[in-house]
Amino acid sequence: MTKRKTKQSQKSHKTMVVVGSADDYDYKDNRAMKPVLLNSEDHPEHQMNYAFQHADSVKLTKNKSLSYFVPNNIALLLSTSRSALEDAEKLYHQTLLKQDGSEGKFKLTELWNNCFLVSNYIEKIQTSIVFAYTALEAFANISVPDGYIYATEKNNKGIKEQFDREALERWLSLKDKLDLVLPQIYNSDKASKQDFWGHFLLLEDFRNKIIHQKSIESTSFYYEYFKPSIFKVLRVAETIVCYFHDANTVNSPELAKANSMWPWLKGAMTAPVLRDPEPVLNWYVDMNQPSINERLTDEQRDKLKEITEK
Repeated sequence: MTKRKTKQSQKSHKTMVVVGSADDYDYKDNRAMKPVLLNSEDHPEHQMNYAFQHADSVKLTKNKSLSYFVPNNIALLLSTSRSALEDAEKLYHQTLLKQDGSEGKFKLTELWNNCFLVSNYIEKIQTSIVFAYTALEAFANISVPDGYIYATEKNNKGIKEQFDREALERWLSLKDKLDLVLPQIYNSDKASKQDFWGHFLLLEDFRNKIIHQKSIESTSFYYEYFKPSIFKVLRVAETIVCYFHDANTVNSPELAKANSMWPWLKGAMTAPVLRDPEPVLNWYVDMNQPSINERLTDEQRDKLKEITEK
């Protein structure tokens, strides 16, 4: 593997590992950050065809570090939500529906057993709710590019409000970000016009009732968790991410940066290939990595050395 680092600063850098060619890239873990794919074989000066995967390392002890390909945080949040959802759905159909549901039965052993099952089920449902909503919050915030300004319609006093990225993150609700801001960024129709919007509103309501519970005795909102429709609601986060993925029309060198936020999802499996090598040319090759000899041909190694020296 060849490691490349950006010369952005002495304190902060990225390590990009060549994992193959852009034409035959294949991910091994759908929680990994998407790669930077570059195929500039038609470029007059810099002909390259590489797939770069973002890598990092963390110190476990004083003398031991662990290197890894960097995961995508939105993918991790969605994966946690999805795993909890699948566990809850399995528990619901294979266990809860098969319990004795006779009205008015209050045997102590059955009540304790059902308390155990119901508690496990609610844990899974609430885990899925909170992580799905958090994934959408992260996705909405990360989607806003640097320098973006959102201007509202004139209010009843004829005044327009303007929000930069920081203000958007702080003051606009997730509902407004999804329905007003992201459609501008991704050139899509309003989210509120889509079939999934009702499920999102329910997800938001479920999440708010967990986070802003007013009384320890007020647990009637649990009843909603036992309706079969809950499982469709908890899949809405992935649906929304896929919706904006499909609407996205960004096609520029910035695509490499933007691409890293998109998780691998069914319906959002693309990894765009850059044709302009310019963003890569300020990287340098760590020729001390022994794995460079395992991954690159002599011709590729010579070409990388030539580019580095330039």
